[in-house]
Amino acid sequence: MLKLWLYAYVLGVTSSRRLEQRVKEDLAFGYLAGGAQPDYWALNGFRRRHARALNDAFVQVLEMAQKLGLARMGTVAVDSTRVQANAAVDSEERMAEQRQERAGKRRQVRRWQKACDAEDPNEGAGASLGMACEQLKQSTGSISLQPCRKW
Repeated sequence: MLKLWLYAYVLGVTSSRRLEQRVKEDLAFGYLAGGAQPDYWALNGFRRRHARALNDAFVQVLEMAQKLGLARMGTVAVDSTRVQANAAVDSEERMAEQRQERAGKRRQVRRWQKACDAEDPNEGAGASLGMACEQLKQSTGSISLQPCRKW
């Protein structure tokens, strides 16, 4: 169990459930377990009972590896932030221009919509022709409409 936990700590496996899974699936863990397949209760119980000794042994292994030049001591930080990729890097100025452009287009569409909703001054233009004819008749006395001649 000590070999399993030391190897697991080196690889960053700190969960007894993950360690149980790795013993079943990984050949290196299976070899260190000597063909046995301890369950997570047994692995966790061992780690709880021997927490201080396990910590001391792990520190000794790291010190020995450092003396032999097999490892460097330090901190490794892994950032697992997921960011949507974008090949083109936009500056703040370009993004501001794009926002203004979109706002201008929105205003233009709103103006067009208002113009469509407004009353058309040419709507019903032919309907008032009858009144114009009546006024013309009264002023001249009669209207004579002649057909167009082709030249």
